[in-house]
Amino acid sequence: MHEHIPGILHDSQPLTEEVLTLRKTCLTICAKQVNHRPDIDALVRLVNLCGDVEAEELSTDQTKAACALAGTLGAAVPEVFQLKPINSVGLLGHWKVLTSILSLVGVEVTRQLQENFGKVFVKDLPEAVDSHFHIG
Repeated sequence: MHEHIPGILHDSQPLTEEVLTLRKTCLTICAKQVNHRPDIDALVRLVNLCGDVEAEELSTDQTKAACALAGTLGAAVPEVFQLKPINSVGLLGHWKVLTSILSLVGVEVTRQLQENFGKVFVKDLPEAVDSHFHIG
């Protein structure tokens, strides 16, 4: 699944301002491609009309990512996120929703998005500590 999604949209990305801004740009391009205007809310409505996204419970990380993306897009955060129907623009970053969006934009646009938004950032890892001691 990840091989089809542009790198910037992978759920393994850190939720930094740079990543979220690039996600917003990528999703705005998708919205413009399918709606002929950069209307993110219309993209949510279109995905809901298609009905391709199955409901599932979101993990804590998925909920955090949806909150962060909603904030970047200037949208309200619902009390509970739901995938069917999508109740927040923040869920446009969920892999099931992205799969639906990429099927709408087509193979060529998806390829271009992969080329232009393929950058993958590395999450900061905790500092390693030498937790054993040496005798002598």
